[in-house]
Amino acid sequence: MTPAVVVRSHGVLVEAPITRRVIPFDGQPAESELARAAQFIRSVTARSGVECARRVGEYLVEHFYGGDFAQVHRHGRKHASLRALAARDDLGVSPTFLWTAIAVAEQWVLLPVELAESLPLAHHRLLLPVHDRAERVRLARVAVEGRWSVRQLQAEIQRHREEERMLTGARKPGRPPGAGIERLTRLIAEVAVEVERAASEGRLERLEPEELLAFEEALDDAINRLEDCFDGVKEAAEAVRVLRSED
Repeated sequence: MTPAVVVRSHGVLVEAPITRRVIPFDGQPAESELARAAQFIRSVTARSGVECARRVGEYLVEHFYGGDFAQVHRHGRKHASLRALAARDDLGVSPTFLWTAIAVAEQWVLLPVELAESLPLAHHRLLLPVHDRAERVRLARVAVEGRWSVRQLQAEIQRHREEERMLTGARKPGRPPGAGIERLTRLIAEVAVEVERAASEGRLERLEPEELLAFEEALDDAINRLEDCFDGVKEAAEAVRVLRSED
């Protein structure tokens, strides 16, 4: 992977390679580094969906994780510099797209190149939650060879999940898929309200320094874990939106 930024030279748009410097995981990144990353992302957003996602993902993995997907899995959304990039309003893409792009870049490595290049972005998104590599390759191959629609691929993925659940007993008999979701939704909302209330009432300022630091660490860890889980929720919701758009 050799990321490049599109620049104008003598009136002609050309790709100029960017010398890699791994942006640190922690601490405050230099504004120039984030601005350079934002410039690159904006420069490729005119490309097709999957090509844009792949190139953005490769750039982020290269510059924020040193080209190492093991570091991606280790740090994930806890990468402070990448979170700072995602918070910018000059990217031209949503923050969620950055995380999707990283996942697509890894999937590009896992799949045979002829399959990765043939799949549209919507199909790539559907395959991301499939953890078994062999099954992911199989699904990609049958989708490409059969010229499957998003709906067909979604149905096959769902059928595979149901088979896995039956074999592993992952779901208790009679337990509906949405059981507990309403309670989780309520708990998340209640936690947010309580934290806001504690801040507005000045209770946080009255905590002992060590208590406040411990609370900050616990809350930050909870937020990071929720963000990691949010990837799966976002992918599932995106699949629903894609299917509805075909109706």
